[in-house]
Amino acid sequence: TFRRFEVLYFTGIPLACGIVWTLGLTAATVQHLTIITASMGAVLVGLGVDYGILLYNRFLEEVHRGRDVGEAIEIILLRTGRGIITGGLTTAAGFLGLTLTTFKGFQELGLIAATGLVCCLASMLLMMPSLIAIRLRRRSESIRRRPLLTLGLPQLAAMVLTRPKTTLAAGILVTAY
Repeated sequence: TFRRFEVLYFTGIPLACGIVWTLGLTAATVQHLTIITASMGAVLVGLGVDYGILLYNRFLEEVHRGRDVGEAIEIILLRTGRGIITGGLTTAAGFLGLTLTTFKGFQELGLIAATGLVCCLASMLLMMPSLIAIRLRRRSESIRRRPLLTLGLPQLAAMVLTRPKTTLAAGILVTAY
């Protein structure tokens, strides 16, 4: 979507570190993985990368508005960071709810998932801005605007805005089916 190779660097390194932190904490607390808890790695990749995508997208928006790299990093941490922290902690709290069940496998899954989400969140907030600052500090003028892939969203927006009742009815019919 971003059409930039660097997004893999900026999101991949912190995400990998967050998962390694999770494995370390799991080894120190739970001390084993089951088939259920081992699948949490895939879930952490899917949920943990969201933090990086949101931060990076906001970073690009700020740079394209004319801010330098330092100002853009400050904005993604101080403004966008609060919302990301709120979303991450509420998702982690949802997984922590699994620790209240009587099934030990779900208890461990909830603990590992919540810990993993917090680790991925922390690694994105700590490492991603640092990676951006190191790699792009001197290149703020050269970060070219590239159109994002739209994934059909303009057509969806047009349909929703021109036929909101039909779109809602289609959603209800699919739900009923």
